[in-house]
Amino acid sequence: PKMSYEARWRKKSGEEIYVLINATRVELYDEPYILSSVRDVTARRQAEEKFKTVFRLNPDMIAIIRMKDFIIVDINDKVYDSIGYRSEELIGQRADKLDIWLTNEDRREIDLNADNTTTVHEARLKNRKGEEVFVFVSGAVIDISGEPHLLYITKDITEHKRAEEKARKNLEQLAEVEKKLGEARVMALRSAMNSRSDIRALTTI
Repeated sequence: PKMSYEARWRKKSGEEIYVLINATRVELYDEPYILSSVRDVTARRQAEEKFKTVFRLNPDMIAIIRMKDFIIVDINDKVYDSIGYRSEELIGQRADKLDIWLTNEDRREIDLNADNTTTVHEARLKNRKGEEVFVFVSGAVIDISGEPHLLYITKDITEHKRAEEKARKNLEQLAEVEKKLGEARVMALRSAMNSRSDIRALTTI
């Protein structure tokens, strides 16, 4: 049988390192032996720890989904702020079966596969109350332990969209006011011109 595990070792200098130990039982000259190999994986573990920190503290939603079955492997807590679900409610669920997309078209826009390994799209989700949530989604296919996974970073842009819509309506209202003022000025000018015509007519008589 083969065995593989990680351990922490301390170097002679006192520095701690992480190692990956692979061991297997073999026989040499009819005697049992354990054949072991040791690899320093400190750099990889440090990178993983940094990723975990960024993952947890990122102000945007981040989800890692296993590609073969679309199971959500991990998702940070920012998902609650945007759509009202806690991370533990979603981890282990199939992402393609969750009722969080406003339309099927919104979900299809960000689909990734072997031919489409990155995506950047605006989409619409719906929160737990069924309300529309505008998001900007960046996605990529990544490798985790030799298996393809989907990494999605999702920024909630709902407030930005609402501000844009408010500004658009304000501009439309301003344009309508200017149009009415313009019409009023034209009518006033016509009235003034008619009054002058009437005065000239009277002075002629």
